[in-house]
Amino acid sequence: MPLVREAVQKLVRLKFMLLHTIIQIYGPLFYYPRNVNSLWLHDVRECRKLNGITTFLARESNRKLDYQLVGSDWIHRTMQGKTLTKDCQLYLHNEEMTLSNKDVPDNKDCQIWFPNQGDHGLIVELTRLNVPCSRGYIHFFGLNISQNHHIRSHKQSYLCGKLEELPEADRRIYFPASHTPPLIKLTNNPIFSLSYHLVDYCYNITFLTKNGSFELKPSGELTCTFKIYLPYGNRVALTLNVGDGASTGKPTTLSSFKDFSTEDNKCDGLETLLFDGDNKWSHCTRVGDAERRIEIVSRANRVTLQVAVRGIGSGSIGLGMSYRAEPIEEIVGLCEFGWVALRQFCVSALEGVRLPWAQAEMECVRKGGHLASVRSEHAQNIVDSLLLNSPGYRDDNAYWIGASDKTYEGDFRWSDGLPFSYSSKYYHQNKF
Repeated sequence: MPLVREAVQKLVRLKFMLLHTIIQIYGPLFYYPRNVNSLWLHDVRECRKLNGITTFLARESNRKLDYQLVGSDWIHRTMQGKTLTKDCQLYLHNEEMTLSNKDVPDNKDCQIWFPNQGDHGLIVELTRLNVPCSRGYIHFFGLNISQNHHIRSHKQSYLCGKLEELPEADRRIYFPASHTPPLIKLTNNPIFSLSYHLVDYCYNITFLTKNGSFELKPSGELTCTFKIYLPYGNRVALTLNVGDGASTGKPTTLSSFKDFSTEDNKCDGLETLLFDGDNKWSHCTRVGDAERRIEIVSRANRVTLQVAVRGIGSGSIGLGMSYRAEPIEEIVGLCEFGWVALRQFCVSALEGVRLPWAQAEMECVRKGGHLASVRSEHAQNIVDSLLLNSPGYRDDNAYWIGASDKTYEGDFRWSDGLPFSYSSKYYHQNKF
């Protein structure tokens, strides 16, 4: 028997039978003597790599190592065992693909990790769902932004039922760039189908605060969308600085984006599109163009800025964006940011948390107020405008007001003690 003087690293190929199919597993076995080694798996249920999905479901991995010391006639054997996992786990590798329940092992529950994003965001679109809520669901983990661009965490959201029953906002989810990949958990074999793809880190950046800024210095092709959503009663005072910082041209300042607009069909440079309500302007900035400063005030409480960079080569074009909220005095009055005036009161929409009526009233009391009293058509119009123009508004949202009949059924009173003398139905988009 030849003596083994040093350990070498090799690639082991193991063939075994599974459901009458030969499956090959390739992997490194670290430092073992030549011609005296073996590796096997116990309780293997499934192992495959298909279309960018690595599925590994095994109870236990064992390794047997036979070796002989130099100058000895004895053959030594060591055995190592390790529990791999008790659950179904899938790791997605492709930057874009379609996934359905047909790609998932027939396991009661399964966890699926999307690919590592690095500096990219991730879009997930749910295209099919069918599972009774009493039996199962799918559950997304990770900070994300739904289609209505309201930042939230899906830790509170379990998607079940049929796809047609879900709001549009829950069918398309955006995960910003993160070092931790998003995760989806499947419970009780839901029938589903989804697609995903990676996008640029600035694919969807939403600003909800009183002021903010962002600077962009692309070195290659890029597609970005910046959305500024302010509370009702505020306009967006926007400042843009765009151009080639290395240019020797004289910088200019414009007070209207319309004066800055161009109608280029194809822009080899930095293309800027601004949406303000029904108005749209576009401009193309090329390498060598002098810097320009644009200062505008929006008509409504939200604007969208889309930026596309392509064909700049080794050139340098930058874009700086900053904004601040400009309150409309006749709507806001003396109220703080996020509130509107209603007679001598200030009213705001508190979104992002669902509470029973009594707890909602306690939360308002904790903040120094009460649930809102709607005592006239004028007050209702103000509340309607506040809700419909809220950054977090969705058609399926429900909002509490201060009316309650908790003392005597059918006898409604306002929680702030004001007399109850006005009633009306809320009507929007064919829904009462």
